[in-house]
Amino acid sequence: MNRKLTLRSVTAAAVLALAALELQAEDKVRVGGERPADIHAFMRLKLGHSQQVLEGIVLEDFEMIAKHASAMSVLLEDEKWMVFQTPDYRTHSNIFNEICRDLNKAAERRNIDAATLAYMEMTMSCVKCHKYTRGVRMASAR
Repeated sequence: MNRKLTLRSVTAAAVLALAALELQAEDKVRVGGERPADIHAFMRLKLGHSQQVLEGIVLEDFEMIAKHASAMSVLLEDEKWMVFQTPDYRTHSNIFNEICRDLNKAAERRNIDAATLAYMEMTMSCVKCHKYTRGVRMASAR
């Protein structure tokens, strides 16, 4: 009971956080079928796919979860993904890719709890990687 309540609370918090990000976004990139021109647009595309994964989780639409998790995996193959050629950045990318695979597996098994957990891990992975890239950029600006 307590775990279900916590999972629901975290999911609700994630929905609210992503909704706030969406409202702040001025330059929305269409999800799917479009190759963005710069890294900002590229990351917006990734964000769009992650929002679609969350929508799939909330609706228990396992096809939507799998489709957008796969789309994020495809983005990892684009050269724009590799912003930095460092071992730490590669590690962040590998973790993100593994989480996308976990999302796909959860969708295949129709396991909403596993998909929700993977989504939360993906969100943490994104935050950690962006924190890392900001640190690298600040260090290189000095």
